[in-house]
Amino acid sequence: MEKSFNPEEVKKLRGGYYTPSSICEYLSRWAIRSERDSVLEPSCGDGEFVYSAVQQLSNLGTSSKEVNKNVVGVEFNTMEASKAQSRVRQEYSSKFEILNEDFFSVADDFISEGKKFDVVLGNPPFIRYQNFKEEHREIAFRLMRNLGLNPNRLTNSWAPFVAVAASLLKDDGRMAMVIPSELYQVSYAGETRKFLLEHFQKVTLINFRGLLFEGAQQEVILFLGERSSTKQEGLEFLEFDDAEDFINSGFVEGKIKQKLRRALKTSEKWTKYYLEPSEIDIMRDLFEHENVTKSSDFFDVDVGVVTGQNKFFVVDKETTEKYGLENSIIPCITRTNLLQGLNYSKTDWKKSFKDNKFSSLFFKTNDDVESLSSNEKKYIKFGESENFHSGYKCRIRKNWYCVPSVWVPDGFFLRQIHKYPKVVLNTAGACPTDTIHRVKFLSKVPKKLLTLCFLNSMTFAHSEVMGRSYGGGVLTFEPSEAEKLLFPKLPEDFNCELPFKKIDKLLRENRIEEVLDITDKVFLIDFVGLTQVEVDRLRSMWKKLRDRRLNRKLSAKRKKTLH
Repeated sequence: MEKSFNPEEVKKLRGGYYTPSSICEYLSRWAIRSERDSVLEPSCGDGEFVYSAVQQLSNLGTSSKEVNKNVVGVEFNTMEASKAQSRVRQEYSSKFEILNEDFFSVADDFISEGKKFDVVLGNPPFIRYQNFKEEHREIAFRLMRNLGLNPNRLTNSWAPFVAVAASLLKDDGRMAMVIPSELYQVSYAGETRKFLLEHFQKVTLINFRGLLFEGAQQEVILFLGERSSTKQEGLEFLEFDDAEDFINSGFVEGKIKQKLRRALKTSEKWTKYYLEPSEIDIMRDLFEHENVTKSSDFFDVDVGVVTGQNKFFVVDKETTEKYGLENSIIPCITRTNLLQGLNYSKTDWKKSFKDNKFSSLFFKTNDDVESLSSNEKKYIKFGESENFHSGYKCRIRKNWYCVPSVWVPDGFFLRQIHKYPKVVLNTAGACPTDTIHRVKFLSKVPKKLLTLCFLNSMTFAHSEVMGRSYGGGVLTFEPSEAEKLLFPKLPEDFNCELPFKKIDKLLRENRIEEVLDITDKVFLIDFVGLTQVEVDRLRSMWKKLRDRRLNRKLSAKRKKTLH
């Protein structure tokens, strides 16, 4: 089988980022403690990690013959494998070889042979399911299932790399891996999180306030796992400005006094470890509070409409009038910046339409096909002339121009947020595209009260733990995550007088702190029964997590400007 790729393909498969040499050298010093250590690098890339490993062993007195025997580097891409191999041969061992094979096939053989390693080092490729070669994926997923894990179509390639490589460690081995911060956040990594906490007696997570890889939006962390039958169990969470700050910290030299945290061996997200242990305890206690529940008791959250071709289906005033589609459209919303307050009204929609914004959805059902107007037929013909009908989502429909699953929700939930989440009432009768989630209210509590109740420091703090941020500063929610937020357990007969219009105005003026002063008092102090000190702590937790997320984006921008 041909295993060569051009440079652009390599970049795509690897996510465009290799680990800085300084990090590779530092982690090799931490992981490799003896000249007799055996080392596995399951995804060599251009060889930075394997070179650093050989360098560390040589510094400890390992001969070139022993290096050849004890260091195993694996790389599927022929060009990268050759590059990594040549680099080691030139400086350390003329007979050193990289296994130019798929790691999971190699690992399968190692497991059958009972082969184990003292050290695992690496930066596994970040390949999405659809780009993960089927023959490799089948072996990888089988090996994961053998470990008690259940991968699915969302599973990125780094997860089996990490789990399978970890399983190849000896009982006193160490693993240092560069892993995407998805490990902390995504649901499909839940079992991997649990597995790692069970497999390693001590876990250290190294985090960076900025982005480690220049030019990439993917946030990564350094995972350092230690297996031992004698060491105290626990997890340590450390944060540094950048690679230089980490290397100068004295971590490897033992100059940082670590404080092991109690880590529950569950699939719960690790984002919470950006908080202090006492703050995590506050969050965990709220899950057991009699007046606190999950947002799913009050909201059913679903994705917005997937048109398959917004350029055709989402129209502005000019297009509507040009083709005479006034009776063929429904109000639509595509951008979160149009949801400034707590209510998206008919007045808001009319203003967007008047301003010639893309605010309407061309909507016909399959039942309408026989009665299409001449104007509608003309517009459909225009769409076909532009080849809009050939896109995947369109061509698999009975009639390509009939968008399925169009229904008007009670409200909206922002799929991607900047500063804080919110539920917005939909009194415009608008249907959102998939940039915004649809919300159905499930409770008899007045809708306005529920939208106000969502604006509280407890729900905000938990949203930063439940959502996902990939390095660009934006917090993203899937519907299932939006339904799992901590929420006051309001009874159906709950009622109180709150100034909805005033709070709506404050939100539009970006005065969220003043809003929280009002809503926290009503919902968290008076109803849930928290003290002002506890509420202040929750708000501080929210701001800490939010600011960290936003500051990473600013840090990346500053770094880009400097370069």
